[in-house]
Amino acid sequence: SEADITLSDAEADFYDLRVGMSVEFTLESDTIVKLKTTANNAVTTWEGTVTLVNSSYNLLQITFVDSLTGSMRTESVYVKSNASIVEYATQKDKKISAIKPGNKISVTGSLVSGIFEAGTVVIIG
Repeated sequence: SEADITLSDAEADFYDLRVGMSVEFTLESDTIVKLKTTANNAVTTWEGTVTLVNSSYNLLQITFVDSLTGSMRTESVYVKSNASIVEYATQKDKKISAIKPGNKISVTGSLVSGIFEAGTVVIIG
C-alpha cells in the first residue's frame, strides 16, 4: 500500500494501473516497494483523404473507411514534431506544410490520452 508508483514518469497511485501496461517493479524481501509503469499503445495505421491541415498546430484531419465497421470516419491526427513525413512518389522528406486538403495519406501512430499521435506520415497522392 506504500509502494512508490509512477506512470510514464509521473506520480500515480494503484487506481491508475490498467490492463496492458508494462510494469517494472522493485522488491525488498517479498514486498513490492516501487512500480514503474508505461501504457502500451497499439500502433495503428490509417489511410485516407486529408480534409483539413493546420500546420501551426501540427494537426491534420483525415476521412477514411473504418476497417471494423465499414463506414466512413473522420479523425483528427496530431503529427509529432519529430515525425517522419515522406512523399511516396519521390521518397523525399517533406514538412507538414506540403500536405494539402485532398491529398491521400497514410498515418502510423497510436492513441495517447485519446488523441491519435502520428510518428510517420506518407503522402500517397
